[in-house]
Amino acid sequence: MAYAFEGLGELNEAARMHEERLKYEEDEKEREGSYKKAAGLYVQLEDYGQAQELLRAGIKEVGHSIELRTMYITVQLGTPGIERQLCICNIKEQLDELPELEEQEEFKKLMRQYGIHVEGDEIWQEK
Repeated sequence: MAYAFEGLGELNEAARMHEERLKYEEDEKEREGSYKKAAGLYVQLEDYGQAQELLRAGIKEVGHSIELRTMYITVQLGTPGIERQLCICNIKEQLDELPELEEQEEFKKLMRQYGIHVEGDEIWQEK
């Protein structure tokens, strides 16, 4: 049903349907997918706050998900007007909780794209 709404361009309704699915879906991979899909739709709608909220909930539930964490960082870095220092603090938090995130190519690419450097416990952005 969510995909039908998406096909019709009803992104808000499609996102809501993916969120609704979380109420009854028990499979962890399916739940992770619903979090990602709904968050992605909210980003398309430029509702970055809702996207971040959903991704935080997904991370809390599926803590080992590299994809949810990478998407969360991506959304946060792409949110207009957000302070980079807040992004850097959240990147550090994600790395503290899941250190192997730093070794992922998608994460490295994202850091290069935004000029952010990670060396051990130190994280900073180029001037």
